[in-house]
Amino acid sequence: DHDTTDKLTEADANLLTAWLSLQLEASVTKVEVTNRLHDSPAVVTDHESASVRR
Repeated sequence: DHDTTDKLTEADANLLTAWLSLQLEASVTKVEVTNRLHDSPAVVTDHESASVRR
């Protein structure tokens, strides 16, 4: 059970991703909002898939 009242508004999410992009611009290529996570505040992904790295 996840309480939906704690969700960011779309406007707040856009402001947050813009701020994160500026703060991390030397380290990341893209910051985006996703619904994949429910129990973690963030995820770091590699731009290459596991099959490409092999």
